[in-house]
Amino acid sequence: DQPINNTTSVVFDLPFGKERRFGRNAPRIVDAVLGGWRLTLINTMTSGQVGNLTYNLPTANQVSTVLSYRPNIIGNLVPSGGSTIDLYLDRNAVAIPTDRSQPFGNAERNIVRGPAFFQADLGLHKQFPLWNETTRLEFRAEAFNLFNHSNFGVPDTNASNITRDASGNAIGGTFGTFLRASAFPAREIQFALKLYF
Repeated sequence: DQPINNTTSVVFDLPFGKERRFGRNAPRIVDAVLGGWRLTLINTMTSGQVGNLTYNLPTANQVSTVLSYRPNIIGNLVPSGGSTIDLYLDRNAVAIPTDRSQPFGNAERNIVRGPAFFQADLGLHKQFPLWNETTRLEFRAEAFNLFNHSNFGVPDTNASNITRDASGNAIGGTFGTFLRASAFPAREIQFALKLYF
């Protein structure tokens, strides 16, 4: 369930060099260096991924090993100070059912939505003609996640990962936080040479 899923792709031939707007009559060496460059951009924007709140029921009490057990919602899942990377879900807003004969809480399916995803990928390409018309060398420089935007998936939604004090108040744990494995890659830059013959 992602109501927003937009990918925009742009290919722009820079206007300098042979058969381009500027530098049509440039010397061959100038055209070889400055002409024929192509810029590409892929911009991706999506709404956040969805997830279910769950908890681990002791094996002796499980109805089935296939089912996901859902906790009870007892408050607002958004922390009082707003969601942050360190605490995206309020740990005090969920409770594990205490009656083991009724292990299914009131948490609805897909109740959690992670943060939106934004990524821009940029490429710079040029083909250099070689000794005949069919032989050429292509240079590519590409940056994925150009702006190094932090993109996260769904935070830890397992209510069993909440640490509680003797009074039952949530004092820690990984629930509601983003685990390292939920993050998408940081900026990556690659260079390539490809020979066509």
